[in-house]
Amino acid sequence: MLSIVFLFFILVIVAIVAVVVSLCRKPKLISDVTFERVEYMDGSKLENFYDSPIDNPS
Repeated sequence: MLSIVFLFFILVIVAIVAVVVSLCRKPKLISDVTFERVEYMDGSKLENFYDSPIDNPS
């Protein structure tokens, strides 16, 4: 019975430490993103490097 209570307390302590470590960890940014306002020109294309360009974006 005592060993079950001891294991329970160890589990609680490990859980508390895991929560504290996860809250103190600073999030990592993969990259910075900058946005820029541009003027819309009729017939312009939205560049998409993964697929084909999108004609006349709205």
